[in-house]
Amino acid sequence: MWRERWVLPFRIHPLGTPRKLLHKNKLRGLLPSLREGKQAWNQFIHVAPTTIFSASKLQPSDWEALLRELQE
Repeated sequence: MWRERWVLPFRIHPLGTPRKLLHKNKLRGLLPSLREGKQAWNQFIHVAPTTIFSASKLQPSDWEALLRELQE
């Protein structure tokens, strides 16, 4: 049995608050990288248990759109 305190080797910073939600159906119209291709949102943004710690390929314009949408 592990007696030490369990911790993650990184920090998680939320992009918004629970008051601001972004439904998956809105992503194609919001993110420039998804508008240009035929890739599914969940292949572009890794949120599945098997891929959650894999880096997503968001471009600066995608980050700008997400942050603009989620800001208060």
